[in-house]
Amino acid sequence: MIIIYLFYLTLPGVNSQGDRFYYTDAPSLSLGGVTSVLKTGSNPACLGLIDRLYVSITPAFTLTNERRGLRVYDSYGNNMGISTITNSTHASIDLAAGLAVFPLKGLRIGFQYSPMWDFDYYFRREYRDDFYQLTKTEIHEYDGSIYSLAPVVCFSCRLFSVGIKEHFILGKTHSNITITGPNLPDSVNVQENTCEGKATSVGILVFANQHFALAYVYLTKHTLKEKENSPSFDYPATHTIGCYYQPAARIPTRFFGEFSRETWLTSINIYKAGIEHKFASKYAIRYGFCVFPNYEQTAVWTTVLSIGFGLQIERLHFNLGYSYAKRDYTSSDFDRLNNLSNLQFDESTSTILMSLGFTL
Repeated sequence: MIIIYLFYLTLPGVNSQGDRFYYTDAPSLSLGGVTSVLKTGSNPACLGLIDRLYVSITPAFTLTNERRGLRVYDSYGNNMGISTITNSTHASIDLAAGLAVFPLKGLRIGFQYSPMWDFDYYFRREYRDDFYQLTKTEIHEYDGSIYSLAPVVCFSCRLFSVGIKEHFILGKTHSNITITGPNLPDSVNVQENTCEGKATSVGILVFANQHFALAYVYLTKHTLKEKENSPSFDYPATHTIGCYYQPAARIPTRFFGEFSRETWLTSINIYKAGIEHKFASKYAIRYGFCVFPNYEQTAVWTTVLSIGFGLQIERLHFNLGYSYAKRDYTSSDFDRLNNLSNLQFDESTSTILMSLGFTL
């Protein structure tokens, strides 16, 4: 199926083997990726928290690093550590999210742009002989993403709201593999793939009072098909439960938690948690935590730490979020990497989001 082909583009060296976007905008990123109970999150029912015309946009800056190494042993077979053989860094600027909401009494109508899966990746390695003379340079460049354009409808009353979102999913990936050398003919391999599909999200948000809210979101299983050829591939359904609790305190503080479950070849769970402090009704400080396994190899986990800041000045909403994600594994963890001499992979991703929102 084509999903295997797309994932193979970014393997080995998986900083972007179809990596999930675990957040929606800067407040979500700051809270460890919690989205189901935020007014600008993934839950269509959360539009019920917006009572005026609202527009927001979120650009993103991402810096990824991948270091490959081999374990080094002495003549007695003792492990001396890991010797780095490549260290690749890649930076990108993209549009992370966009939202427009039009309230009509108990009805909310909106439109949302949100990336779903990322395929950006960069790898460069130089090969040298025993005299340290360059013999070959190999460069792998990949870019693209799968994203959703979704109209949203939400019905809201005093104690709860329900919403539905229809995802029109589009994707485009591009790869460029270049091999050059002093005594080698130049080799350039360029490929491009596009796909499309549809999915539906249904959500509910229950807010008994300002101190507690509970949410549930269901994203249907969906199939993406390549436009020019016929192969297709499936993404699983996702069940998400989220909540926040705000105890009585001098400084208003909200505790957020979220749990998601997906069924790939095996079921995987995604855990997110965050805390938000508000000051003088217009300043917010947020921090969060997120962990999730790889859907192909559940023994490989990604750990995310995040922090952020928010400010509201009259009708302007400004939010800034930063996250640091870490993932370690070996080539033996993935069947398609077994030909890489048991390399050790050390990956890190730094993400900065800036969300600008306007209440009209």
